[in-house]
Amino acid sequence: MKKISILLTLALCVSVFFCSCGTQKDKTDSSGTKDTRAAYSAPKNIISTEEYRNQLKSLMSSVENFGTADDAYMKKLSDLTDKLKDSITYNEDDIKTADGTIYYVSTDGNDENDGKSEKTPWASLDKVSSFEFKEGDLVLFKRGDSWRGSLGVKSGIAYSAYGKGYKPRILAANEAHTLGNWVQTDKENVWKLDKKIIQNDLGFILLTDKDGKEICCSKKTKHSKLSKNFDFVYGGATVEDGRPDMYVYLYYDGGNPGDVFPNIELPMKIAVIIPPAGIQNLTLNNLELLYGADAFWTSDAKNILISYCTMGWSGGFADKKGASRYYGGSGVWHGCDNFVYDHCYIYQQYEPGISPQYIGEGNKSESFFKDFIVKDSLFDSCEWTLEYYSSQNDYDNNGFDGLYFGYNICINGGRGLGGEKASTSCYIQSWNHEGPTVNSTIEYNVFDRAASETLNVGTTDNKIPKLSNNLYIQFNNKKFGRVNSISYQYTKSDLEKYIDTGVETNPVFLFAEK
Repeated sequence: MKKISILLTLALCVSVFFCSCGTQKDKTDSSGTKDTRAAYSAPKNIISTEEYRNQLKSLMSSVENFGTADDAYMKKLSDLTDKLKDSITYNEDDIKTADGTIYYVSTDGNDENDGKSEKTPWASLDKVSSFEFKEGDLVLFKRGDSWRGSLGVKSGIAYSAYGKGYKPRILAANEAHTLGNWVQTDKENVWKLDKKIIQNDLGFILLTDKDGKEICCSKKTKHSKLSKNFDFVYGGATVEDGRPDMYVYLYYDGGNPGDVFPNIELPMKIAVIIPPAGIQNLTLNNLELLYGADAFWTSDAKNILISYCTMGWSGGFADKKGASRYYGGSGVWHGCDNFVYDHCYIYQQYEPGISPQYIGEGNKSESFFKDFIVKDSLFDSCEWTLEYYSSQNDYDNNGFDGLYFGYNICINGGRGLGGEKASTSCYIQSWNHEGPTVNSTIEYNVFDRAASETLNVGTTDNKIPKLSNNLYIQFNNKKFGRVNSISYQYTKSDLEKYIDTGVETNPVFLFAEK
């Protein structure tokens, strides 16, 4: 759960090692970072939205209200999940036309170019972030290219991709190999990166081994707690003697980490996309947004469309030394009008995958979230898939009108990076907030085997979204969750009580075998 002070300062937090230079496969930029993706080959798993929804409904209708999630059923669900993931990840329906000027950005470009053709593209995020566009302009990033840093976006502009290959990537992280070398400390198996990282926290470290496997390192609060492989501590946040030294320390008994792992990402405490407050008429399409504190956060936004974007590995930063850790995902603070996520793949988020939220804290201003829509998307390993709330200390003028969460597949809730606070994790989290939720629906979603609860939905006046036709999969006698402050276990007797309340129509409850 975030606080307003955290959100307002996030965009101001930058690393001295910030680099917005482009990177390209088998080619390094001035910081030495490579695009590490394998050779591009689009799969044949892509299906249309209509086909996906029909297959999802067919899968749900093939069982009774209560049943068993046997191997055959789970194989069908896994196959459909893979189709949805591929249909998002490999989508090539880029925006190609604009009312205004189309600008191109490529790692082979030059910021001295005019940017108005594929032959004269710009090169850097800094150029795009600082340029004074006109409403209706379109910015296209070259597929297969990657940039490090953050992208500042503006109202009235669309940002998409061009060319062939993987989605263009923006990575809010430093790559350790470009900063320095790992050196052995006087403590056995503890390695130190010999270059200081000047930022007030490091949320996590992501290693990639020579086989392409990603390993998320476990953050510790003190050097004395470094005891097993992949434990790390960042001296800028916590040092026993209270004197931050700004170095990264990693426990690893397999040799020098720099020799073993081709890629070591050190996320920066910045958002990948930095919009101004009150942004309007913004489109993000076919972009891959990685690392950082958040993928995208703004406030009081209107007419926002985020489509076919992937957002991964964000969050876990403290706002100050010794404080709780926050961040992850994307969303909007205080209010919105027409904010849409369509076909997004959001994974490995320390806190929410997506979150519209506000806590008034004595500031009694209107806080309405209107037509906040999440559809046809895949969520994997987030603490909360959807976290939503609007609370202003009993002030009436706040709440949700037109919240929609439909046709999404949610897996591994409270696991991975999203599992470091697994005791509070759930797929839908509303914190029993004070603002009413009207004209809202949660329907045709898959909620598969959460680590903790599945639902925590409620308001102080019991005005919650209409739930219908959702598929739940969980182990017998695990927590199901809380709805309007009533707790339920995942047992047939408790779930029948839940159905009897009339809160949800036609749910499907399957009991997992493994």
